[in-house]
Amino acid sequence: GGASLVSATDWVGLDAYPGTWQGLPSGYTFSDGTRQLIVQEMSELRQSDMPLGGFPATTKMHISEFGYPTGPNRTYAMQATSVQSQLQAVYDYRANYNVSDYRLFDLRDSQTASTSFEDQYGLMTDTYAPKPAFAVFQSMVSSFS
Repeated sequence: GGASLVSATDWVGLDAYPGTWQGLPSGYTFSDGTRQLIVQEMSELRQSDMPLGGFPATTKMHISEFGYPTGPNRTYAMQATSVQSQLQAVYDYRANYNVSDYRLFDLRDSQTASTSFEDQYGLMTDTYAPKPAFAVFQSMVSSFS
């Protein structure tokens, strides 16, 4: 794309799912490991990947998807902790990495009773019953607004 791509781009997106597929860094609690991973992902995009594409520091970064699913070996408490850690980290580092947007993936589970975590990213069950992470998300968004 070169210069024409860079001039036509308003933002570059990062899909972030710390701890979902990769393990957390050793020596960290779940909360701190989740935070460490999202900061690392923002840093890699901003300091390594975007410069390779010729994007300047003024190009906005969007966290275009984030989440942590529930399901087998993934408790509602873990999801709430992950949401809290990720939101706080992005809020804390938003100026460092020029982050302007943060978008949740997925408000509602597709199938809460499924044995696959891929069906349970929602902050609500498939019947729209809020999981604990919903209250965390709502509270933090309110406090950051």
